[in-house]
Amino acid sequence: MNINIAQSALNIVVLIYIIQLLPQLWRTASKASVSDLSTVMIRLIWVGWVMDVLYAKLAAMPVQYFVVSYLGLFQTMLWILLLRTRKFFSTKEFLSFFTVVICVVASPLKWVMKLKFLPILTIGQVCFWFCWISQLVRSLIQKSAQDISLLSMFLGAIGTVCSLVAGSVLGWEKQYIFNLMLVVFFHICILAVLAYYRFYPKQNTSL
Repeated sequence: MNINIAQSALNIVVLIYIIQLLPQLWRTASKASVSDLSTVMIRLIWVGWVMDVLYAKLAAMPVQYFVVSYLGLFQTMLWILLLRTRKFFSTKEFLSFFTVVICVVASPLKWVMKLKFLPILTIGQVCFWFCWISQLVRSLIQKSAQDISLLSMFLGAIGTVCSLVAGSVLGWEKQYIFNLMLVVFFHICILAVLAYYRFYPKQNTSL
C-alpha cells in the first residue's frame, strides 16, 4: 500500500515537472524584454539540475527521478535560450551551458563514478536554495517581480511536497528528506513575497 502511494506521488511529480516551467517559459516568451529576473538565480538553477542528473546516475534513482531531472535540465536550457534572444545571456554563455549539458547527459556511469568524491547532492541542494534567495534580493531591490511566473513556483512547491511523500516512503537519504521539508516552507515564504511585489509594485516605489 505504501509503495503504491510512493509510486503515485512520483508519477504526480513527473506530471508536474513536465508542465512546471511551461508558465515561466510562456511568460518570458511573451515579453519583448525582461528586467527583474536574477541571472544568478538562473545560473544556480542550471547548476542544480546538472547536479541532480549526476546524483540520479550515481545513486541509481527510480526512473521517475531521472525523468524529472532530465526534464528540469532541458526546460532550463530552453529558458536560457529564450533569455539569450533577449540579450540576457550571450551566445558564448549559452554554448558553454549546452556543451556541459551534453557532456553530463552522455557521460557513461563509469566516468560519472569518478565524481563520487564530490558532495553532488549537497551542491545541488545549495544551488536550489540560493537561486530563489538571489531572485528575492533582486525583487527587493527593484520592488518588482513581473518577469517571474508565480504559477511555476506554485507547481514547484506542489512537486516538492509529492517528492517528500515519495522519499519518506521509499527511504531516501535523510539529508534529502530534511532538505525537502525545508524547501516546502521556503517555497511558500518566497512565493508570498514575490506575489506581493507582483500585485503591489507601485506601492513600493517610494520605499
